[in-house]
Amino acid sequence: TRSHPTSPKITLSFFFMITLRKARYEDSEFIARMVMMALHITEEENPRLYNHMVELVKDEKILYHWSRAVIAMDATINTKNTSIIGSTLSQEGQSCLPIGLCLAYDGIDYHERRVYSFSFVCKDRKPVSENNAELLAQPDESEAGEMYVDSLAVIPEYRGKGIGRMLLMDALKRAEDMALTPTILVNPNNTPAVKLYRSVGFEYGEEMRVFGEDYHKYKKTWHYPT
Repeated sequence: TRSHPTSPKITLSFFFMITLRKARYEDSEFIARMVMMALHITEEENPRLYNHMVELVKDEKILYHWSRAVIAMDATINTKNTSIIGSTLSQEGQSCLPIGLCLAYDGIDYHERRVYSFSFVCKDRKPVSENNAELLAQPDESEAGEMYVDSLAVIPEYRGKGIGRMLLMDALKRAEDMALTPTILVNPNNTPAVKLYRSVGFEYGEEMRVFGEDYHKYKKTWHYPT
């Protein structure tokens, strides 16, 4: 996994002091929850899948490995007396709350990781999904030459404050540095997401059917001066 510098501290408003940082192993439960949130599934709705996702996030061969994620943190929230999963201390000793996630990676080994991920057998000796055969049969979402934005999610209380855009712009910067084409799948009915991606230069590429639903694949082309 290629390392990259985290973004500097940015003040979004009087109330929020937001930082981005690379994810760590101890963020695994938060990452699992956010990847599911990006698919509009909650831990309460599917606890079995959540437990399996936590296992997946900890395996370095998996698409969703923690090392591939960047997390948005709110340093203005005092979490010392809470049980919020993923809360931590900043370098200044402040208590920080994880509020958003962007999981993005080079698509060069997407197929191999996808097959391994959807064939994964968890500790309870069950596959990660009851529909793993169907998942294995679906097309690859990414390929070599792409920086695939796999999951982008922000907890409900922090939506509409520019945090998703902040995480996305960080992924785009990494893609440009690596000379990769940023791509993302979006449900065409998710109007706010489509508006966000178009606003930063993503354009419609093709239709794909994955996870039993129709998605639109968007890509951003870099235009360099000639």
